[in-house]
Amino acid sequence: MSRVLNHEFENKAGAGIVSWMRIEDVKANTNKDVEKDAMELLIKETMGTDFDIEYDVYGKPWPTNKTGFISISHSANWVAFCFHPNQPMGIDVETTRPQLVKVAPRVLHHSELSILEKSHYKQRTLQLFWGGKEALYKAYGKKNLEFSTQLVLSEIEDESDSFRGEIILPDSSWKSELSLIMPDEMSYLVYTNSMKIIHS
Repeated sequence: MSRVLNHEFENKAGAGIVSWMRIEDVKANTNKDVEKDAMELLIKETMGTDFDIEYDVYGKPWPTNKTGFISISHSANWVAFCFHPNQPMGIDVETTRPQLVKVAPRVLHHSELSILEKSHYKQRTLQLFWGGKEALYKAYGKKNLEFSTQLVLSEIEDESDSFRGEIILPDSSWKSELSLIMPDEMSYLVYTNSMKIIHS
C-alpha cells in the first residue's frame, strides 16, 4: 500500500496542499512506468479519482477542468505534487546531487554565488537554490527564463524552512515565499508557498 504524505498550507490567496510519496511504494514494469504510475497514484490519492490533468503547449500541467494551479516533480526516490485554487504553483523534489557544483556558476545569480561561498552548509544551500529556481520556473511555466538573472533567491538561513524568490520579467515581478520539506535526510522538496505578481 502506498504511503502518501500531505502538508496543507494557507496564505492570503487561500488554502493549498503539497503531497509526496516514495516511488518504491509502486510496482511497475519499467522505471518510466514507475514514475508515471506513482505520480498518477499520488494525484488521485491527494485530489480524488475524478481529478485529471492535461498539459499546455509549454508542457505545464493544469487541472483538466481549468480550476486551480498544480505542479509536479519527481526524483530518483520521490514524486511530489502541489495544488492551489488561486495562485501559480511550482514544486521541485531532489535527492542530494553533488554534481550540482559543476552547474552552479551557470545557473546562480552573482548574489547567490556570494551566499553559497559564505555558507557553512554549501551542499544544502546549493540544493535549495536549485530547487527554488526549479519551483519558480514551474510556477511561471512558459519556458525561456534565464536561471542566473531572472530567477533570483534570497539568503537561506541555516535552520530555516523558508526563503524568498523572485521571477524578474520585462513587464512584471513575481515575488514568492518558498517553503522547504525534507522527505528524508538526503532529499529536499521546495514549493512556492505564496506568489505576488507586481506589474511594472
